[in-house]
Amino acid sequence: MSEYFDTCTGVKQGCLLSPTLFAIYLNDLHEHLEGGLQVDQTNIRLLMYADDIIIMSDNPRTLQQMIYNLECYCDKWGMEVNQIKSEIMVFRKGGKLSTNEKWAYKGELIRIVNEYKYLGLILTPKLSFTKHLSKKEEAAKIALNSTWKHFIAKPSVNLTSKWKMFLAVCRSIHSYGAQIWGNSYFNEVEKLYRYFIKKILKLPEATPNYVIALETGYEPGYIYTYSLHLQYLSKVLFDLESHRLPHILVEKLANKNLAWFNDYSTQLSLHNINSNNVKINKKSWMSAAQQLLMDMKANKFNDHLQKAQQSENRIYKYLDYNVGPMYCTEKFSQEQITLILKARGDLMWLNFNKYRTSNEQRCSLCNLGEAENLVHFIGRCPVLANMRVRHFNRTLLDQTEIISILNGGEGFCWVNLLNFLKEARKYRNMLIEEFNY
Repeated sequence: MSEYFDTCTGVKQGCLLSPTLFAIYLNDLHEHLEGGLQVDQTNIRLLMYADDIIIMSDNPRTLQQMIYNLECYCDKWGMEVNQIKSEIMVFRKGGKLSTNEKWAYKGELIRIVNEYKYLGLILTPKLSFTKHLSKKEEAAKIALNSTWKHFIAKPSVNLTSKWKMFLAVCRSIHSYGAQIWGNSYFNEVEKLYRYFIKKILKLPEATPNYVIALETGYEPGYIYTYSLHLQYLSKVLFDLESHRLPHILVEKLANKNLAWFNDYSTQLSLHNINSNNVKINKKSWMSAAQQLLMDMKANKFNDHLQKAQQSENRIYKYLDYNVGPMYCTEKFSQEQITLILKARGDLMWLNFNKYRTSNEQRCSLCNLGEAENLVHFIGRCPVLANMRVRHFNRTLLDQTEIISILNGGEGFCWVNLLNFLKEARKYRNMLIEEFNY
């Protein structure tokens, strides 16, 4: 340990006094800049977070004057602006910038950008969050891969725990900033959920979205992000002090029924939910929000259900869609769940494929000349008749019986299905390898 020594300039690294002194030091910057935006009776000139400063104006000349005032302030107090990290973004609906939309700091032009990362959120001139979500999707996949080998890929870890890991690690990354953008549906959000489910259950890339949703019963990502969004608005509107900037802005949107609140009011109206007191009473707000999220989840389920029933899949449209989440539990291993899901979704390793020619779709085992689809494989192929008797006590199975087997009921259970599929797949592969050899 060293001797005691005096610090005559600044504070020691990590000192608790540092942020307080920093805040005091920059406290009068707002007054010195002048200009800014006017929102009713509130003037907004800049946003300050730690050492990040955002200067705002709705007029090009005013913004340049504010930048000049910043120059004078920094010269007076011996501070420097990192001009490499300093950029300007002009928020607009479209079109090119005018010739006078150029700004300089100490004679050096400031770069105008179409993408800016502020506090982890990627902003664009049109306030599109697609690029932000794409970046977060990449980061979430990297996080998933980092946990894959030591946790997710382990057979000893059950599927429920792996799903919880995904929500904690990947969803938390991808949902960053959902308090702002979560009121809109983004396919990028749902893609991440489907990517994880396909990867963990080893499903084909072409697996229909409705099959994944109905069989696993996962809650759409949109429901989660919208709930974060509504919770944030509720907190800002009802819990923050009236002088706080977020409260001022959100209250103005609420009073004029603009942007977020116009969307919220529209959603409540579409779902026939009473919205008379949602902007006045927090209890009414939360009650309406909860009902809305439940209805949206139900509507999404019905949407998947309709697509399933209108699909070209001759079996799946007749299945019981409530049994999917039942077998996707700890009762079965991950391999068994994958096998059942592939059978129910007609995603197995058979020749039948609508993109193939008719000859290529014929069964590789028998000479009936039929397409090797799920009905033929489980119920009709004569080569597999002995296995059918052994596991289902039938030589042949009609479509109704196959549907019953895939639903795991009426005298059949998924254990019979699993045993048949394992034995039949092994025998099929052996015959094909022998024939090809």
